[in-house]
Amino acid sequence: MEAIKKNYKTNPIYTVSMLVFGVGFFVRGVDYLILGSVAPFIIGTFMLSGIYYAFLKKNKSSRRLMKIIAVMLIFWGVVRLGLELLFSFVPVTEAHIMSQFTWTNKCLSISAILFGIYFFKNQKFNQTPE
Repeated sequence: MEAIKKNYKTNPIYTVSMLVFGVGFFVRGVDYLILGSVAPFIIGTFMLSGIYYAFLKKNKSSRRLMKIIAVMLIFWGVVRLGLELLFSFVPVTEAHIMSQFTWTNKCLSISAILFGIYFFKNQKFNQTPE
């Protein structure tokens, strides 16, 4: 917890946004685990534990892990926007699927792409090894 506080003091936007995305993916994974799907839970747990590891360790592997998480965020946002584009041409009768593509979710997908790019380029709290 001390490492997160220290990183928050040096770069608050990066720290808060990374934790929000990590916890968000973990919560979504728990939701899907309750519904019976294990894969989103594993991905959410990987992201949250990877973020926590990167806050604790300041080495080359933690920077690589943050880049992998950033690429996963970019991929997730692009895939969601691509699926929405696909579903705009193909009629979808499933209400659950259509409820995943609201304006709020569009904004979430776009912010995931933008923050993924931001996370990929800016890793200021991991520049000095311990």
